[in-house]
Amino acid sequence: MKQYSWKRNKKGEIIFDYTDAELSKRKNYLKQVVDANSKANWRDIQDIIIYQSNPGKKVVCWGAGSGKTTAIRQYITKNYKQGFVYAARTIDECNLFYYDLIAFIGESRVVKWHSQIDKSTRESIDRNPSYLMSRYVLVMTHEKLIQESPYVYSTLSISDSVQREYIFVDEKPSFYKSHEFDETSVATIMNCVSEIKPDKLSGYKKIPAENQQKAVKILEGKLVLKEACVERNEAETAVKILSGSSEFSEINRYRAYANLKIFYDYVLNFRDTSEREHSAQSTLSNLKFSEIAELKFFHSLSTLDVPNILIFDGTGDLILRNSRVWQIIKPDKYSYNFKGTVGILNQWSVERTRTKDNVSEEEINTAVIEIIDRIIELKKKSDNLLVVIWKSFKPAEGEFIEEDISNQYTKELSLKENLIETLKKRISKDLTGDEIVDDEILKNDHGIMFTSYQSGKTRGTSEFSSADSIVFFGKYFIPNSAIQLYNKVNFSEMTTFDNTIAELTQTTYRTRIRSDDPKPVNIYFTDDWDLAVIDQFLKYINAKTVDGDPLEIYDYTTNVERKIGAKYPKFIDLRSNLRADIISLAQEYPSLATTSKLKIPLDKISTIIPRSKRKRDRYQTLINRAKECGLDIEII
Repeated sequence: MKQYSWKRNKKGEIIFDYTDAELSKRKNYLKQVVDANSKANWRDIQDIIIYQSNPGKKVVCWGAGSGKTTAIRQYITKNYKQGFVYAARTIDECNLFYYDLIAFIGESRVVKWHSQIDKSTRESIDRNPSYLMSRYVLVMTHEKLIQESPYVYSTLSISDSVQREYIFVDEKPSFYKSHEFDETSVATIMNCVSEIKPDKLSGYKKIPAENQQKAVKILEGKLVLKEACVERNEAETAVKILSGSSEFSEINRYRAYANLKIFYDYVLNFRDTSEREHSAQSTLSNLKFSEIAELKFFHSLSTLDVPNILIFDGTGDLILRNSRVWQIIKPDKYSYNFKGTVGILNQWSVERTRTKDNVSEEEINTAVIEIIDRIIELKKKSDNLLVVIWKSFKPAEGEFIEEDISNQYTKELSLKENLIETLKKRISKDLTGDEIVDDEILKNDHGIMFTSYQSGKTRGTSEFSSADSIVFFGKYFIPNSAIQLYNKVNFSEMTTFDNTIAELTQTTYRTRIRSDDPKPVNIYFTDDWDLAVIDQFLKYINAKTVDGDPLEIYDYTTNVERKIGAKYPKFIDLRSNLRADIISLAQEYPSLATTSKLKIPLDKISTIIPRSKRKRDRYQTLINRAKECGLDIEII
């Protein structure tokens, strides 16, 4: 596809030209080039809306490169008067989508909202949030979607105050944001609230534009503040606490109300059943801090009180598996169809060094050199190589943030940055024969690109679309606790297995396989990866060779672990010691790969899997965990 010629600044950022001539030029390009070559279009969304007419929350699983963003833009353009919210992962994506929309329907009908909008617009919104409600289409980031009051972005006031018809979310959002208050904060809130009637907290009514002192009521008739609090300005403090801001402004009153409702619902759950049955007239003032087990609650898209939310995500069926809230829509038309090769880098495990306690600088340097050697070796077989690796060497406690199941890196010695620095010193000479010039920054100059797991660039971006090879250096994982919390908030049943396959799929489809004319891609894994994960990943993306044959790298007849993983997908979620136990049993009893039951004498299992004492109860954990995977082990 012919690429559009943008003007860019020194940082490589697009310079948007809002003149009529340039907008017309962009519109013609979108119609004649992008729309003409897109796989999906607005009719595909219309079919979903017509045939899935019941309002609610839906996940549309169109694979990467299907043209979903194009289809969304077309649909909004044709139906903008219904009122829409469009949410994207990054500010750059929002700015581009905003520009493309106004090329068709004009600036007067669209407004964008993110952290980098100009100062005057931001101040106008803070003073008068209704500005956001005065345009048919609101373009915002995922971050804004999850942190703001739903009333602000879900209300459309062109003619009358009504709800926007649809919220379209491009790629998986964070889904939720946690709020945590200390005892002092809770006391301040409770002291200011004399009465909240839960039966009147549903929906988002228009907040009356009163003077600031009276407006701290947040919603007239809904939240009643004690007069003494107004006099002491405690009510203002409560608004700041609830909104998570140091400022008292009109928009923060909206934010405070949204969080207050969540807060109230949360603490109400800690009352005993008998009191809860009569809670219509209950107050917060008599609830003691000590009665609340944990002062943490969630602002979640899964409980958002809006009519229609459509998330367009190619792996939504994995990350929201069996959700009681989100309806999965996955048409075969836009499933994955990967072509290429896959291989294992034998005797190369990043985990050996990455997870070691007290990693020395010498060990880190040695590991970096070894990895660089292998990367250079792979690069000589590729035109453009994408390296996916952990950002740090050792995952510290609290490294993962639960809001996005992502990682916060606390270690000063970064794996990714060390690799880049080492390459800056060596790669030019190794690959081209020339010494690197001064402190030249390595980007795509030598055909090697880097990203890290959960970096934000394993989804959505086309930055790596020239890559013909991708290598996953180091097994990807996240804590079970993060998975459990994610499922709790989304009422889903995602496994660590599902999350890993989603990450592999999304990252692989940052390469040239996502293009309009997909070309084969070579995939490499270090040997610390579980075979069952790789196997299921290949099946998920419908992987084939360039000749169209199923892409396989293992022999079912000889690899016990692979057979077990194929038969019992939840096998990979077990602890490594339990997986090893089951593999030992399968080596002795090959029938485990074809049947779900095994009867084994106590003396026999004691020989295969020794325990400190020869007793049935010593194997109870193994039996219980195996049953969760679908394997029934009976000791006789």
